[in-house]
Amino acid sequence: GTNTTYTPGNGYSGTASTGGTPTGVIPTPIESIEEFKVGTSNQTADFNGAAGSQVQMVTKRGTNQYHGALYEFYFGSNVGAANLWKNNHTLLSNLEATPLPSTHRNRFGAGIGGPLTPRFWGGKTYFFFNYEGMRFPNTISFERGTPTALMRLGVVQVLNSSGTYTAYNLHPTPVTYNGTTYQPAMCAGQLCDPRGLGLNPVVQKIWSTMPLPNDPQYTAGTVVDGVNAQGYLSNLALPQSSNFAVVRIDHDFGDKWKFMSSYRYYSFTQLVNSQTDMGGVLPGAKQGQYTSYASRPQKPDYFVAGLTTTVTPTTTNDLHFSYLRNFWQWGTAAGPPQFAGLGGAVEIGGESMNALIPYNVDSQDVRQRFWDGHDYNLNDNVSMLRANHLFQFGGSYQRNYDFHGRNDNGVGIDTSPTYQVFGGTGISNSAYPTPAGLPSNQLTNWTNLYTEVLGITMYPQVMYSRTGNNLTLNPVGTPGFDQSIIPSYNFYFSDTWHIRPTLTLTYGLGYGISMPPYEINGKQVQLVDDAGNPIAIKNFLQTKASMALAGQTYNPTVGFETVRNVEAGQKYPFRPFYAGFSPRASAAWNPSLGSDSLLGKIFGNNSTVIRGGYARIYGRLNGVDLVLVPLLGTGLLQAVQCTGASISGQCLGPAGVNPATAFRIGVDGNNAPLPAVSQTLPQPYFPGVGGNAAAADGSVLDPNLRPNHSDEFNFTIQRAFSNKLTVEAGYIGRKIANEFQVINIDAVPYMYTLGGQSFAQAYAQLYQQVNSGAAITAQPFFEQAMGGASSAYCAKFSSCTAAVASNESANIKTTQVYNLWIDLNKAPGWTLGRTMLASPAINGSNVATQLSSLDYISSLGRANYNAAFLAVTMKDWKGLTARSNFTWGRALGTGSVVQASSSITVPDPYNFKTFGSYGVQPFDIKFVYSLLMLYQPPFYRTQQGFLGHVLGGWSIAPLFTWRSGLPERVNVGLDAQAFGEVYGGSNSANYEEAAGAAPYTGGNSANYNVVSSTTIASAGNPAKNGSGINQFSNPAAVYAEFRRPVLGLDTNSGGAGVIRGFGFWNLDATISKDFRATEKIGATLIIQFTNVLNHFQPQDPAATSSSNLNLDNPATFGVVTNQYTTPNGAQSRSVEFGLRLRF
Repeated sequence: GTNTTYTPGNGYSGTASTGGTPTGVIPTPIESIEEFKVGTSNQTADFNGAAGSQVQMVTKRGTNQYHGALYEFYFGSNVGAANLWKNNHTLLSNLEATPLPSTHRNRFGAGIGGPLTPRFWGGKTYFFFNYEGMRFPNTISFERGTPTALMRLGVVQVLNSSGTYTAYNLHPTPVTYNGTTYQPAMCAGQLCDPRGLGLNPVVQKIWSTMPLPNDPQYTAGTVVDGVNAQGYLSNLALPQSSNFAVVRIDHDFGDKWKFMSSYRYYSFTQLVNSQTDMGGVLPGAKQGQYTSYASRPQKPDYFVAGLTTTVTPTTTNDLHFSYLRNFWQWGTAAGPPQFAGLGGAVEIGGESMNALIPYNVDSQDVRQRFWDGHDYNLNDNVSMLRANHLFQFGGSYQRNYDFHGRNDNGVGIDTSPTYQVFGGTGISNSAYPTPAGLPSNQLTNWTNLYTEVLGITMYPQVMYSRTGNNLTLNPVGTPGFDQSIIPSYNFYFSDTWHIRPTLTLTYGLGYGISMPPYEINGKQVQLVDDAGNPIAIKNFLQTKASMALAGQTYNPTVGFETVRNVEAGQKYPFRPFYAGFSPRASAAWNPSLGSDSLLGKIFGNNSTVIRGGYARIYGRLNGVDLVLVPLLGTGLLQAVQCTGASISGQCLGPAGVNPATAFRIGVDGNNAPLPAVSQTLPQPYFPGVGGNAAAADGSVLDPNLRPNHSDEFNFTIQRAFSNKLTVEAGYIGRKIANEFQVINIDAVPYMYTLGGQSFAQAYAQLYQQVNSGAAITAQPFFEQAMGGASSAYCAKFSSCTAAVASNESANIKTTQVYNLWIDLNKAPGWTLGRTMLASPAINGSNVATQLSSLDYISSLGRANYNAAFLAVTMKDWKGLTARSNFTWGRALGTGSVVQASSSITVPDPYNFKTFGSYGVQPFDIKFVYSLLMLYQPPFYRTQQGFLGHVLGGWSIAPLFTWRSGLPERVNVGLDAQAFGEVYGGSNSANYEEAAGAAPYTGGNSANYNVVSSTTIASAGNPAKNGSGINQFSNPAAVYAEFRRPVLGLDTNSGGAGVIRGFGFWNLDATISKDFRATEKIGATLIIQFTNVLNHFQPQDPAATSSSNLNLDNPATFGVVTNQYTTPNGAQSRSVEFGLRLRF
């Protein structure tokens, strides 16, 4: 225990300060802490409103003698550290090396405590003070994608049906590169670009600022595929600096009154890699050198005062008041246009840090925010000892005032006008010209590359902010803000009853109320129906499903309204939850069975403790949901997005344009079309009605939102074999309900039934026929939905089903159900009217597309966790103390993401039992083992004499960890749409993945020197500068064991992963030497090793990039392209040296 618990970014060379900041509000350097306690399950009744672990820490206090310390810790990448595998620690000779960045970190401080004043008012005053600083001129290896020289000429490469890359020149004239001339690509006998323009001039100019790739192994999603775009690896400076101080004052007013107070201050500044420029476009940047423009300052402080009173010899009262100020800020350069004259930043490749532009402008990384929280807490606890009972009861009141500002809507749109250039819903897949022989699994890649080269602007977008009672429009670029008050109350009672000397029962009841946020100016937005009633997501979708089963359409007009205008004027954006009762019960039995009986020999005489317990613990809703989300609905912030941007300047909606009519940046103007917005907004505001602009992606709170609750069970048996050896085995279980779940409101009603057949059934039949090339048979649903044989849509075909198969072949083969349904909604002959909020105006309707994506933050998820463990503890056996723990666990649920998540929605919002995502959680690790040892040689402990000073005082503390593999997803295309869920410019279903086509034969161990003779995994071939490492010994065989998920055939995607990634092991260690000059003066030398053996741990392919286990990217299937980063932030070996002087 010599490291701090908060080291920002973990500080190791080459590891990530990737936009994160130190965890926790106030850091707790170990020099400032006297003791701490951690509880992970079945906490006592006084702990409410948080279902996770409970950590309690006590600040050091002064005593009657002065004690102090001076210390410094130093890490240098050139002292004892090893290089990364991705740099010059290579496993294969063909890998090009880059030098280890030279960097160092200094952490230093001092602490002192003792008596402050002579005795007065019944006792002395004591003080403790600690200062700690950190300076880290951090430099890391960093990488983003950049287009290859061939792509910069307008030539893209896509896999053909034989598994080789084919080059397609999208220019109308021949292009020559490296002695090879590429003729213009033809699609159905015509130029693939129907306008004959080829490489977009704005795209070409942007790409000219970027350095050429230097890492062909790097891939990132669908944007950087390792062929058309590759990695640019270089150093990035991310300096960090912090200052921390704590002071504690104690005074004893006699034996019965004890006062304490403490104040902590912290200031932390750092640059992170959330926004970097490699092209030298932003001020101060240089081409070919990464420069960070993302700062993350933090300046919290904390004050606490307490009075402990001994009321009677058996009654104690503990009263505390605390104040916490939590301030942090995210600063970036936002998203300015790349060149003067452009109306917005061009984002080639869509919402991604790896967009093919010199500096990223994706909202999720470059958004600007601040948080200024002021939290007041008052709590009082009473302990009473009566006979064999220890009664404890008390309560607390907390008032949080949170001032928050932001320039984004949380799901990909901010106040900087941005023009996204990539394949999206504005153009149906069936509308793209395709070259002969293009495989269906390459259609997504083709459309993305096609739109990027031609500069087709798929989603022009911007977010406006509004203020005042009339919601008056602010100038472009003005951020939004809100000021919320969140009170919470907590009461509890518990009794520890010592029934017998060998039996103790503890029971209690807690009750907590966490009120919804109250925004002092009413700046919260809800979704309402046309009567102004709040819409609950479960009721909405259940009604839609039940009517669809009956062959009827449910698609009410919806609007956005600020909370003070909803119904008779509401105070909160969701209903308060008053049922937070938390019962607790546990028992501990120390049986005395005698030493002669069989049970006595097994359990020992008073050597075993059997414990069991149950608790219901309620969780909490964090500030993201309570403060940030209510601001995000259309109104106070109005995000607009021009889906289907056309040459004519119109926004024609999903599938509204084609490559001949879509707007192209530069060619059709430097200002892409955006929906018109009014100067003020009526309440409620109905998007898409009467000419109103459609609402862009956003988020709202479900009016039935509530905290989750966890029913927790545990049972343990602890056996002491001696005073030095203890073995414990047990079970831990949790059943979690009302879990955080994000649901998108607009999804295809796949249960819609016509002619006795649902759309899902009809689609499944049609998919199988189209995909296999079989004859198309008429499906009752399509025949009725498309108007019958005589309708304009069906008249030229043998059946309406045949017409759908012909017109929508691309969407069917790629299981893009949402795009298919939207296309059918627009087709002549469609008989069902407006079935979705994204549907266009039909038959002269006054209601056009209202929105295409809206995330509901709900409490409809569920989860469970079950684990067995075995722990062995040895205490000071000949100087050796050790603890070994093995856990076998299982975590299942409908999809666990942190409450700060946005745009991550369930695959099937109509299935409230599984959401199409029930399965293993991302943190489901079957087996975990750890061994912590501390060896302090028993000889020369007093350090007497010369040999005592040399040989005494040593400590060696290795830490070995091992675990089985994490869940790993096999991706398909966009990871969305297969079950009809919406896919927008910045929305995706988190847990949609491939289905099994055959029994899985792949393992989860790294295979070296894998050379693929087919397209599958060919990017890993050493001859192509690949790593030669693959998760599978036979990638082609494993690839064939998966297929796309198909609506009507599949109902669930299997959670966070249907296969397992690599197992993991690591060895860290600390060596320390204590030097004792006198009884009161000494020093400790500390050397901390991370990854002592410099063990190479490959990163799971899917963890590096979703394209590395994507059926639409067979060339990278299973290929390992990176090294695993451990939870402490390290990859390769690093060494930190410390010296602590004490007195």
